[in-house]
Amino acid sequence: MVTPAAARTALVLLALLPAALPVSAQTAPTDWRSYEGIARELDSDTLLYRERHYQRFEAGQLRERVVTYLCPDSDTVFARKRIDYRPSSIAPAFELQDARSDYREGLIWEQPDRVRIYAGPRTGTVASALRPAGEWLVADAGFDEFVRARWAQLRAGQSQRLRFTVPARANDYRFRVQSDGVRTWAGQEALVLRLRLDGPLGWFAPDIEVFYDLHSQRLLHYRGLSNLRSAEGGQLSAAISFPEPASPVAATEVDRTLAQALAGCADPTGVTGKLADTGRASTIGQPDSAP
Repeated sequence: MVTPAAARTALVLLALLPAALPVSAQTAPTDWRSYEGIARELDSDTLLYRERHYQRFEAGQLRERVVTYLCPDSDTVFARKRIDYRPSSIAPAFELQDARSDYREGLIWEQPDRVRIYAGPRTGTVASALRPAGEWLVADAGFDEFVRARWAQLRAGQSQRLRFTVPARANDYRFRVQSDGVRTWAGQEALVLRLRLDGPLGWFAPDIEVFYDLHSQRLLHYRGLSNLRSAEGGQLSAAISFPEPASPVAATEVDRTLAQALAGCADPTGVTGKLADTGRASTIGQPDSAP
């Protein structure tokens, strides 16, 4: 078991993020870019939440990502995720905190060949597990970097295997990703990929479907389990679109975003901090929807 204090200390010691300085005060040459995702219910046009992504690049390489999750009816930030790609581009260190459901999860690189994944309440003790790393290990938004690294094989119709970390289950699971052909999405040619559990369980668990721009490899659309939960703890399913490519943003805006306190949402029915649970129960986790 890892206490909240120990987890936070480990994050700092392992340089999960350079949190000692505001991002605007960091001396290394950086390039911040931002874009937005819109999450809706799978079978309706009901808005569930919005995602605001901030990416930091150094010499053209993605090094850091900050994601804020906003309530459907306001700019209130109810959850935030910080991702550090320096340990691994496909299995980055990360921590997600959700004030609405009092939940957090993350991954820490403790050794060159070992990662610790953890999940639990924001204010209490979290469960954790030490898992072996390796070239097939993928975590959170690292899925998109995995796709880009295997783009030629996927484009040629070759399925690819991976192990995806699921902090909520204190485990990782074997998945298979393969092409489902080329379609048009929002007027753009898109390579459609399906991610499913490898082996017999794949016949029972719901697939995850992602659309990538055929030419730029930018994520356009995502359908499947979200990495967020309802106030009751159930996993959300969502259709998330990313209509616009990333554009430059000042580091001071990222500072303001990081300084903003997390808070719950008030939905139209007056139930504070609740989002509709539209997904089926699942025994698996899900890759992050962020490109």
